[in-house]
Amino acid sequence: MKKHLKEKDIIPRVIIIFLFEWKRIGEEEINMVEAPGLSMARAEPLEVLCKPNEVMIKLLSTLKILKYGV
Repeated sequence: MKKHLKEKDIIPRVIIIFLFEWKRIGEEEINMVEAPGLSMARAEPLEVLCKPNEVMIKLLSTLKILKYGV
């Protein structure tokens, strides 16, 4: 049985994905082997490095200026 995500669950995930630049840590191939269990967890967790993208940096700078007048 598939669990359908509700809009309130999807929007925060989309925002996080959009507002950051994502890069893999290391160059090795991603291990897609599944660990046993009901949730089909990955045997090795995916590790990523994220940093705010330029749009987010400019937006936060603008909000800081508006709030603090800096």
